[in-house]
Amino acid sequence: MVVFDRCSRDTILDHDEFGQLAFSAFRCVPEAVTILYQVYAKARTTSLCDALRRAQITYLSRVRPDIVVIPSPGNLWQDFAKLVYAPYVLVIYAGSSFALWSTLANVGEVWMPPLYGGMTPDVGSNFHWINTPILYPNIGRELNLTSPGNITDSDKIIEWLSNR
Repeated sequence: MVVFDRCSRDTILDHDEFGQLAFSAFRCVPEAVTILYQVYAKARTTSLCDALRRAQITYLSRVRPDIVVIPSPGNLWQDFAKLVYAPYVLVIYAGSSFALWSTLANVGEVWMPPLYGGMTPDVGSNFHWINTPILYPNIGRELNLTSPGNITDSDKIIEWLSNR
């Protein structure tokens, strides 16, 4: 299974339509899956994004100890191909048109958060719209998360995502 993560400097609590999904999204992973590839843009990653990915692995080791997680950073074309050809895809970042377009070409199973404004169009029976809490900037403001680069805020972000 491929897990697509759009995390980057301009998406963490910075744009009203981008948001990290709570870790409970991993409950969508089918029981048959024992290997997860974390797919993300190698050139756009940050220390916070890396910390979030490590926290995801920790969460998965608790709820699905049978799963092996393999980091799979790549360039734009490699990531697009991974999302098109993977038998299972879980998009854990709301607001990614990149993920939408690539997974529309996927013939496997896709789990994705609703699109901008909560849209869940009928795009085929292989698409599963998931209802998982999303860390949008408005929630960050409610939690008094000021700067995602601040390690204290990073811990708050991970705590919020882990408990939803």
